Amino acid sequence: MDNQNQYGKSKFVTASMLLGILSAVLLTVSLFVPAIDLSAYHAQVQIRYSIMKICENVGLISDMWRGIPIGILIAAVGMLVLSFVRIPPLKAIPCMIVVCMIIIALVDMGNVTAWISKMLARFISSQVSSGSSVSGATIWKSFQAGIYLLAAGLVSGIASCFVSNHQA
Repeated sequence: MDNQNQYGKSKFVTASMLLGILSAVLLTVSLFVPAIDLSAYHAQVQIRYSIMKICENVGLISDMWRGIPIGILIAAVGMLVLSFVRIPPLKAIPCMIVVCMIIIALVDMGNVTAWISKMLARFISSQVSSGSSVSGATIWKSFQAGIYLLAAGLVSGIASCFVSNHQA
């Protein structure tokens, strides 16, 4: 019976560890996935912005945006390190950091919206005569991959805190 308990604990730690590592990878990748592809609006320009690049550019207007990718990277490293610690609830700390970065982004979303509008206006000006326009849905579509990866990283990080060793 003692061996079964040790096997159960080992399995519990392994599941938590795998979810934590998955979370760290997803959080890191989400920052670098191309979020806005401006080549769709201007045929001669091959520019792709990742969430990291958007945060750097918007950081010129609002300094708090420069800290968002740094905070997410710190959370990803923390999640990776804490994945090897045998106390899964500690991984709630990096999850809270990611949530704080998301809250900061949402609170100051006006600066991002203005920046995106200016960037798109620059590249669409040549297409205005053709009647093409950019809607909020188009902008949201361009952000989806990075945002989904960020959300998946956060969810798997939260799940890694609560993986149970109870067997049915």
